[in-house]
Amino acid sequence: MKQCLDQCGYPDSTPNMVAVRPGMRADAWIRTLQQQLNEGVQMVVLILPGSKGRCNLYDDVKKFLLTEFPIPSQVILTSTIQRGKNLRSIISKVLIQMNAKLGGTPWAVDKLPFMNEPTMICGMDVFHSTALGKKSVLALTASMNQSA
Repeated sequence: MKQCLDQCGYPDSTPNMVAVRPGMRADAWIRTLQQQLNEGVQMVVLILPGSKGRCNLYDDVKKFLLTEFPIPSQVILTSTIQRGKNLRSIISKVLIQMNAKLGGTPWAVDKLPFMNEPTMICGMDVFHSTALGKKSVLALTASMNQSA
C-alpha cells in the first residue's frame, strides 16, 4: 500500500492496526471499534473475513459506523486480497475510493478545448437487474468545479 500511496502522491502516516478476536462475531468488531475510535480518527479501513455476498459482518459493522460513529469507512474482504492476483490494482482502487470518501477528487480532466468557458461535464449509467423484477437503477454525476 505504501508504494501505491507514494505513486499516487497521497500523504500517508502509520495506521493504527487492531486485530479483532473472535473475528467472526459482529459484536466483537463493534466492541473493538468502540474502544479504538476517537475524534482523531479520520477513516476506518476494515479487512473483513468472507467473500462478496457471504460476509455476515458487513451489514452490522457498516450500520454501526453509519449510525453510532459516523466516519468514512472502507471494507476490504479477505477473499479479494487473498488471491494475490492483481493486488496492486486492487490497492490502487481502494485508495481512490478512500480519497473520494475523505473529500478528495479521484479524477480530473483539464485542458480540454472548451474548458475556457463555464462547462459542466455529465456522466450517466443505467443498471438493469432481472433479479429486481425488471427494475433499473440510474446513476448521474456531474462536475461542479474548474476541472472536469
